Amino acid sequence: MRKYVTEFIGTFVLVFTVGCTLMSGTPLAPLAIGAALMVMVYAGGHISGGHYNPAVTLGVLLRGKMAIGDVLPYWVAQLFGALIAAWLARFVINPPFVHAAALGGGHVTVGAFDVGGVSGGAFNPAVAFGAMLVGLINWSNFWIYLVADLVGGAVAAIAFRYLNPHDTEGGTLPKISPNRPTSQRGSA
Repeated sequence: MRKYVTEFIGTFVLVFTVGCTLMSGTPLAPLAIGAALMVMVYAGGHISGGHYNPAVTLGVLLRGKMAIGDVLPYWVAQLFGALIAAWLARFVINPPFVHAAALGGGHVTVGAFDVGGVSGGAFNPAVAFGAMLVGLINWSNFWIYLVADLVGGAVAAIAFRYLNPHDTEGGTLPKISPNRPTSQRGSA
């Protein structure tokens, strides 16, 4: 349950930041969004993996690093976090007129600056869902964001598996045994 709550909170913070910064019209929205995403990944990554994005969740599943039974709860937590965040952002900001703008974060900031003006830049289905709830993106286009983002996540997972055939569940660092003295932990 902790990992689902973490996904809810992280997606909430991301979508709330997207909604508030874009509706307020700040030109530094991509920077704020990237910072919010970075903070949430650091805060919750060790609990849930810090996906905050249904496409990332799909990619992690396809890499074989997630149980299929966790996918739907992750997606529900992410979309519910987006729903609550979008409602709250709209309540807090509530501008009379909003232009669709770039949505992004971290490495996504580059994409937001590059193609945000053309695509709306919602590289995350949960962010696109939240953006639609606050009126930043037209509902009739949701399928585009859903399909493109999930296909992108799947392609990224396939490329990662191809490029990293020896990727392991535990990562590349040696496991630390709690029974070993502290002085021996550094040499594994």
